[in-house]
Amino acid sequence: GHSSQIHTAIMDFSTLELKLLGYLQQDWESKYSLCSDYDEISFIKFCSLGADEETEARPELDIAVHVKKEEGQVVVAIHSPYWMVNKTGRLLQYKADDIHRKHAKDYDMPLLFSFKPRNFLQNNK
Repeated sequence: GHSSQIHTAIMDFSTLELKLLGYLQQDWESKYSLCSDYDEISFIKFCSLGADEETEARPELDIAVHVKKEEGQVVVAIHSPYWMVNKTGRLLQYKADDIHRKHAKDYDMPLLFSFKPRNFLQNNK
């Protein structure tokens, strides 16, 4: 992980422009607005920057944002709730909600995975 202090950020006016580089052989982007009335846990959507893809059909990745107010600062943590590692030597498929991810048998990097935001905080029975 990485952390950074942003001394020039102004709550309710500043926006973080985020990039995830080289994940699944492509780059991703998203934006997060710094708000004073924030939810403790929310989600942002990263979109692929693939040049050969239509804007509407670009792959998306839901990433969790956890905001915590501390003395004199606001800490914004951006993370994926699940990191899947495939050591089976077989193709794996993960399905949840309307998300369907394939994890190739020879892909040795973690696959970031999350449930859709509307279902993430629900109790499982």
